[in-house]
Amino acid sequence: MKWFTLKEKPPEPGTTILIKSIKGIFPKYYVVNAYLYLDKTSKEYWEFEEAGGEQYSYWKENEIEGWTSFSEIEKNEEWS
Repeated sequence: MKWFTLKEKPPEPGTTILIKSIKGIFPKYYVVNAYLYLDKTSKEYWEFEEAGGEQYSYWKENEIEGWTSFSEIEKNEEWS
């Protein structure tokens, strides 16, 4: 399974992805919706929101080590 950094390959805005948080950020893996925003100076930045449940957990782009899509997971899925 391939993990991507945001600089290497950003996700499509509005998609649901699996993230891997940086060391010290809990939980380590989480399913989120990826959103791309513009700040007051028109600089783009990413925010990630919990994809299900109460949707009260958020991650900023500097808290994300990597991400992968569900299609990438499905390509490498093994059942025993």
